[in-house]
Amino acid sequence: MEADIEHVSVQGVAAVRLFDNLSDAERNVLSQDTAIVFHLADGVEEATLDSVKLDFRLSQGAHLALATEKDAKFSAQRVVRYVVTSEDGRHQRYYTVQFLPAPDLGPVFSFDNPQLEASHHQYYVWPLEGTQNSKNGLGDFWGTGNAGFALSNSLAKPHEYPTTSTDDARSGMAVKLTTMSTGYLGQLVGKPIAAGNLFVGTFNLQKALVDALAATQFGRPIRRKPLRFKGYYKWQPGAQYLNKSQKVVPGPSTDGSDLPQVYAVIYRNTDGEGKALVLDGSNVLTHTQVVAVAMVPNFVVTGVEKTSRWASFDVPFDYKTELSIPLLSKRGYSLALVFSSSKNGAQFEGALGSTLIIDDCSIDY
Repeated sequence: MEADIEHVSVQGVAAVRLFDNLSDAERNVLSQDTAIVFHLADGVEEATLDSVKLDFRLSQGAHLALATEKDAKFSAQRVVRYVVTSEDGRHQRYYTVQFLPAPDLGPVFSFDNPQLEASHHQYYVWPLEGTQNSKNGLGDFWGTGNAGFALSNSLAKPHEYPTTSTDDARSGMAVKLTTMSTGYLGQLVGKPIAAGNLFVGTFNLQKALVDALAATQFGRPIRRKPLRFKGYYKWQPGAQYLNKSQKVVPGPSTDGSDLPQVYAVIYRNTDGEGKALVLDGSNVLTHTQVVAVAMVPNFVVTGVEKTSRWASFDVPFDYKTELSIPLLSKRGYSLALVFSSSKNGAQFEGALGSTLIIDDCSIDY
């Protein structure tokens, strides 16, 4: 039986007083997440947080209690801990809830501080620069598909995942993305490969086996207008390009080999009814709410040895329409940065062994 928080929302007039958009007053909680953070509008008085009432939706039959605190007061950026107990009383899971000032994303992404994920220490995660709180270090993380890879490769070591850390870096550490086989179980469910990926957003593990494209949910709100997307990389395609049926076919490169993909997207994060909108792998480049794209058009094969040279990219954002300054000031647009070791990895196509190493990326505002 499950012991999960599935959804949490701020109730009543507090929602209007605390957030730029009403959509910020609720959170869908992913199955692998235990830290729930609400981002506040500018100028919110801390005392207002003590009157916050939360509504929780739990897994069937589960019940919720405060873990250590006597009451749920959120002032002074306090972390409030909850414990969820399954219906049969045999399983418990601990969560934290916190209200923090809205962060500013970036502008520099160095990937120098990888951590092993908290639950089982199976794979690396990376703090998302610009979102960490100065008092306690809590914040958002880069999204990867590593949690999905773990379903079919639970015995893999952290360095054996498609997205891992490497000391082959311009300075400090870098991120290494590699297209890999998902093994027998992956092939059994029609998902024979996993491209290494890294993106601003979250990976919804519950959707991974049902709808892989919907599992990658892109973007974080921004308050500044991005102008250019920059970074450094090393690239080496794998030997044979395979389609989803594991047949050798020509790849997307002009010579028939594999290609990586690197891009940034800005989109309006509410729909026409004011409801929260999060783009995913099925629509992040095609949705009508996309307002700008910065796509890296070409890649040089550099090799991925420590002695291999670093190549760079520097691409402007191509705006389809101008941003609304009032909407931007209220975090009404989201920015996604996306890196993949195989351009068609989302369709489970690519060359095994294709490797993209990335480091020192940045956004010019």
